[in-house]
Amino acid sequence: TSPLHEYPADSTYTVVLTAQSEDGVCSDQATQEVTVVFPDTSTIGVIEPDTDTPFLFGPNPLRPAETFGLTSEVGLSHWVLLDGTGRRVLQGGTVAPTDRLLIGADALQPGWYTLQLSGADGRRWSLSLVRR
Repeated sequence: TSPLHEYPADSTYTVVLTAQSEDGVCSDQATQEVTVVFPDTSTIGVIEPDTDTPFLFGPNPLRPAETFGLTSEVGLSHWVLLDGTGRRVLQGGTVAPTDRLLIGADALQPGWYTLQLSGADGRRWSLSLVRR
């Protein structure tokens, strides 16, 4: 009903979908070219956390049925989760220091995401998140 396929590398692939009747007598095919491009995180300013980053978070990568959690030492005024194409997937408002921001894997398609965090003090951070 809804076929899925993971592509191993950047490339253009020819996809052929074949539909067949339950009795196997009738079938039809559709063909389409799909170009896969994995985003380059070095060109979009993603900052990986280090000892100076005021966050504890995980798991990352995120697997099915897991929940990504983030605890911040600073208050956040808002947050936005973007998919690999830059499309806004989720967003939220304030997160107080030591409160926990939770994102369930079931709300996300497999792929690469950017979590943009805006501090109440005006600072901004971007964290990469992978949903397997």
